[in-house]
Amino acid sequence: MKLGWLEPDYRELGSVLRVYAALMWVVLSACSKGHDPDRLARAAALNHAIASLRQAPNSGKRQYLKLLRQLPCDEDLSCEVKQVCASAYAAHVAALDDVNAAKKSIGTVHPTSLATRLEQARSELVLAEKSTQACVSRQVHLQKHYGLDR
Repeated sequence: MKLGWLEPDYRELGSVLRVYAALMWVVLSACSKGHDPDRLARAAALNHAIASLRQAPNSGKRQYLKLLRQLPCDEDLSCEVKQVCASAYAAHVAALDDVNAAKKSIGTVHPTSLATRLEQARSELVLAEKSTQACVSRQVHLQKHYGLDR
């Protein structure tokens, strides 16, 4: 019997359960390493938020950055990682905004002005790339500290 809209989407449920099971495995395995389970769960959530932000297409990074900024942090390492990554991706998103603004101004501004704007945006992207690499480095440190790299 088909239930139509009442019928659950097992593909979505399966992926939610896999994420839940993975987080529970991380929490349980780290408890034996002396990590507080609540702190470990927050570190795992932070790690997941950063990974999602890094993997998101440029058009989606702003939304994931907002989610990252909303996460709490309660210890030095997590707060540092969150701050480094949020700053890096804020710069990345701002640089992308500048590129898009320059593209929209094609045909409405003098070519020299457009070239200057594009060069400025390119420079911002290069700086943001260096910052995002620092984010990756800090994320790896967080993963190793909490045993999240599995």
